[in-house]
Amino acid sequence: MAALLSYEQAPPLSVPYRFFLSAPLFAAAAGLLLAWRGDEVLATRWSMPALAVTHLMTIGFLLQVMCGALMQILPVAVGTHLWRARAVALATHLGMSLGAMLLAAAFLLEKPALFAVAVPLLAGVVAVFVAVVVAALLRAPVGNDTVRAMRTAMLGLAITVALGATLGWSFVQPSQLPIIELTHLHAAWGLTGWGLVLLVGVAYLVVPMFQLTPPYREKLSRWLPTALAVALAAWSALWLAGQEARHWRTLAFLAGTGLVVWFVLATLGLQRRRRRKVVDATLRLWQAGMVCMLLAVLLAAALDSAEGELRNRLEVAVAILMLHGVFGSVIVGMLYKIMPFLNWLHLQQVVRQVPSMRKMLSDQAMMRHAWTHMASVVLLLAAVAVPVLMPVAGLALVVTSLWLEANVVRIARAYRRVRASGGSAPAGAVPPCGDAGGG
Repeated sequence: MAALLSYEQAPPLSVPYRFFLSAPLFAAAAGLLLAWRGDEVLATRWSMPALAVTHLMTIGFLLQVMCGALMQILPVAVGTHLWRARAVALATHLGMSLGAMLLAAAFLLEKPALFAVAVPLLAGVVAVFVAVVVAALLRAPVGNDTVRAMRTAMLGLAITVALGATLGWSFVQPSQLPIIELTHLHAAWGLTGWGLVLLVGVAYLVVPMFQLTPPYREKLSRWLPTALAVALAAWSALWLAGQEARHWRTLAFLAGTGLVVWFVLATLGLQRRRRRKVVDATLRLWQAGMVCMLLAVLLAAALDSAEGELRNRLEVAVAILMLHGVFGSVIVGMLYKIMPFLNWLHLQQVVRQVPSMRKMLSDQAMMRHAWTHMASVVLLLAAVAVPVLMPVAGLALVVTSLWLEANVVRIARAYRRVRASGGSAPAGAVPPCGDAGGG
């Protein structure tokens, strides 16, 4: 796998790091909001605090990290050039950060003027980001399964943002559009068409590379992202068709569910067959993410027959499992691999002796935080059943998010410290990707 990576095309370290360093602060803000107004979040997913928490997590945390990771993966792993990467990263990061804060404030204060600023800002910066990434993907010299999945994911992101902008603008200019139906579509395309398809495509690359597993089987890696998008598109059309199409909508949902379960079981199976038997934080977090995905699928299947308060609680539980349990766990796990690896990669160009990745942040420090992250997922789920726990669960999300922030700052500072100190021995050859510089 190392031979397929274009190390010389890596963008400046500031391109991905600006996203990685700010994202955990938005998750911490979501935790504070849960601790403060968690009772309203539990009451219904349609409450303004619930919408504020959701968008702090999805835009402020998840989308930022995903964008930063894509801007690193495309040049190095795909081998394609990003147009004005430094300027696009700066504009995207500032726009998303400011837009996420304004949108959360708009929901909490219910001020149309804030929506009027936040919605065009977010739609604009994401549109530019999508255009730059799609242009790079169309020029990609390697038409592999990861590239195909990323192209599908970018389509999912564009649809998600278009639906979100339409819904957001309805707070400024009320319309006769079916708001509830469009909200369901917005959530489905964001979680599946964008987030899950991108996770699948990145997994094809990083699970074998960093966890030293066999590659995914060709049938799964070639067809799964497209099949997920087709099932989601069918479900979306049938959802808009109303109750008359309920039977067919259920079949489309079951088809998508089967595809998700296929991916989860395949990933867990590959991890059991990994060549490097050491258990680290990334492995545990990926495994936790896969388990949370199975639980989310089971709870989502129960939504059709649930009503009233039970349905509200199930919807909140599915959101927690997907946003914090699945995407949050996988993202934290990958940050603990990607950031030390990027340090090691960039230091080769400026110092003579590069320390191992384990010197950037110890395995023990990463594993302690991993357990704290997983405990926060459990606490949040427990709070859905026992609402009195929500302030504690919200504070647990604050703690694990700030702990992540402290750790990523430590990794970033390690780069500056080693660069300032220099070295005396020639840097070695490119190490195995499963443990870059880890000897």
